[in-house]
Amino acid sequence: WTTLVQTTRILSHRFFFKKLQCLRRPGAVETTRIEAVYCSVSVLGCMFRNVALLQRAFVLLYSVMHFAPRLLTSRVLFCPTLISAQRIKPLCVPATRTRAVFRPFPAPPPVQVLFAAQEATVSSKATPQVTAHRPMAWRSHGHDNDGLVEALTANGIISNPRVKEAMLSVERAHFAADQRDAYQDHPHGIGYGVTMSAPHMHAHCLEVLEPVLHEGASVLDVGSGTGYLTACMGHMVGAQGKAYGIDHVPELVASGIANIEKSADTKQMLTEGRVVFVTGDGRLGLEEFAPFDAIHVGAASPEMPDMLKRQLKVGGRLVVPVGRGEQWIMQIDRTGENTWTEEPLMGVRYVPLCDLKSQLRGA
Repeated sequence: WTTLVQTTRILSHRFFFKKLQCLRRPGAVETTRIEAVYCSVSVLGCMFRNVALLQRAFVLLYSVMHFAPRLLTSRVLFCPTLISAQRIKPLCVPATRTRAVFRPFPAPPPVQVLFAAQEATVSSKATPQVTAHRPMAWRSHGHDNDGLVEALTANGIISNPRVKEAMLSVERAHFAADQRDAYQDHPHGIGYGVTMSAPHMHAHCLEVLEPVLHEGASVLDVGSGTGYLTACMGHMVGAQGKAYGIDHVPELVASGIANIEKSADTKQMLTEGRVVFVTGDGRLGLEEFAPFDAIHVGAASPEMPDMLKRQLKVGGRLVVPVGRGEQWIMQIDRTGENTWTEEPLMGVRYVPLCDLKSQLRGA
C-alpha cells in the first residue's frame, strides 16, 4: 500500500494538469471516456494520502468509472493547487458550497473546471471570453443513422431543421473507416494521422455555419477527409450551390469520391458538380474558386489562418480550431473589405493543421 500511495502521488503530480487540459473551460467537449476516468482517479489519488483512505479510494474506483460522465457534467469545481514539489494539497469544492465533497446535481449545466497552480507562471495573454454552450460530450450514440441524428436532436446539439435534414440524408456509415464506430459519438481514425470528427462536432459546426449555408452558397471544407461534412454542406447549399472539399492526401480525396458514390442521392451531387473534391494544401485555401460564403476547417491551425479569412465573401463565416496546446473553435465573420469579427466558441482537441510530410510522420 505504501508503494501504491507513492506511485499515485508521482503519477498525479506529473500528469494531472496535462490530462485535464481539455476540460479547462466551460463547454470543452473533445475528451474521451478513458481520459474522464483517468481524471477522476487522479483526483482521488491527490486527495488520499494514507493507507486507510487509499483503500477507501480503491473501493470507490468502480463507482467513479461507472459515473464518470455524470461527474464531468456536474456543477463541481475541481481546484487542485500545487503547493510544493514534495506535497500536493488539492481542493475539491462544489460550485455552490464550501464543504469539500463531491455532490453532482440533477440536470446539470456544462462542467466548469478551474485550476490554481501557485508555482506556475501567469501568462499575460488575455483569456478568451466564452459564452455558455450546451453540454454535448459523448452521449449521442445511435444504432443507425436515424437513431444517431435523433439522439443529437434530443440532446439539443441539433436544433435547426435544415441541419437535421442534411445529416439524415447523408448516411454516415458510408464515410466511416470502421463500421463499428459509424454511429458512435466519438472521433475515429481514418489513417494518415487524421481522424473523422465526432458526430456532435459535425452537427455543431453545421449549426454555426447554417446562416451562410443558404441555397446557392459556395463553401469550402478544408481537410475533407472521407468527405462526410462536405456532403452535408453540399446538401444544404442546394442544386445551385457548390461545396468544395480539399485534402492534401490523395488517397483520402479518392476515398471521399468513392464514399459519396455509395448512395444515389449523394452521387447525384457529385454528378451535378455540386460537390467537388480537390487535392491540395488546404492551409492556402482554394483561391481559384474564392470567395466563399462559408469555410470549415477540420484541423487545428496553430495561428489565425489569414489566407482563409481573406477568401471569405463579405458577410461570410469561417469556423476553425485555433491553437497549439490549448485549442479553441473560432467563429470568424467578415464584416467588411478589411474587417473581421472573431468569437471563441469552445475548447476542443483536434489534430494539427500541418503540411503533408509532418502529418504522415505523426501517423
